[in-house]
Amino acid sequence: MKYPASLLVAAMLVAGCQSTFAPKIGMTEKHWLHTTLIADLAYMEGNVKAYRSSGTYYYFVDGVLVKIDQGMLPAQTIRMEVTSPQKNSVAGADLESELRRLDQLRKDGILTDAEFNQQKAAVLQKYK
Repeated sequence: MKYPASLLVAAMLVAGCQSTFAPKIGMTEKHWLHTTLIADLAYMEGNVKAYRSSGTYYYFVDGVLVKIDQGMLPAQTIRMEVTSPQKNSVAGADLESELRRLDQLRKDGILTDAEFNQQKAAVLQKYK
């Protein structure tokens, strides 16, 4: 006998079962909504949306999960903070590739250890 999905979900809630779903930064809003049992839209402005689910806030920019926070961020903070993870992830990739490039130059004997450390400090300062 087949049971409707809503009945199965209700049975899971009554039985105290918890979902093993763990939201990940970068997942789509559509996928998140399909895998989340209860979500309320808490904030929407332009391309930024915030949903509340089980006391946690999930922030989406252009339909992509960019931040998970325990509290509701003020509107100005949302606009500033929610767009920064995307920039930071790009900067993080740039930082990693730059450090790898410097390390390879050191391994190839083009840079001395002292030059490597000096340039590494400059790169870290740049991405601070």
